[in-house]
Amino acid sequence: MIIISTFNYYIGVSGVIERGLFYNYLVSIGYKSYGDTREEMINSPYPFAICMKRKEFVIIKSATMCYLNEKAGKFRTVEEFKKIVDKRNWWLKK
Repeated sequence: MIIISTFNYYIGVSGVIERGLFYNYLVSIGYKSYGDTREEMINSPYPFAICMKRKEFVIIKSATMCYLNEKAGKFRTVEEFKKIVDKRNWWLKK
């Protein structure tokens, strides 16, 4: 069960190719998707919501949730998110 308040970051990705690459990136680092299928997530215009503690991600289809999380400063670009992941996993690269 996904609890909306546990999402750390919201990642806006446009374009089917970019969304597919980001989806594949998340899966390759051990994140699990919930709710929609891979194809639905890649073809969706909605942002990815990511819970780093549980390593889960979903698509948020609520305009209200997107607005509130934008105001809370939780939106990141793909590059910003990858840097955050790299900083959290720096010890694994030694």
